[in-house]
Amino acid sequence: MTRYTAAQYGKDHIRCNGMAPGLILTPAAKNNMPQAVLDIFGKFNALPYHGEADDIG
Repeated sequence: MTRYTAAQYGKDHIRCNGMAPGLILTPAAKNNMPQAVLDIFGKFNALPYHGEADDIG
């Protein structure tokens, strides 16, 4: 979606940025995801920890 928007509106000098934070450990995620799934997300995470809701805010 960001590529499309940037291509459509770039000619009008309008930029489009996106953010894809990955896994954010909300209370629902913490209570419903098995540790094996969290480990898989951690394996491909650029940071050495999972994001928290405050990281987004």
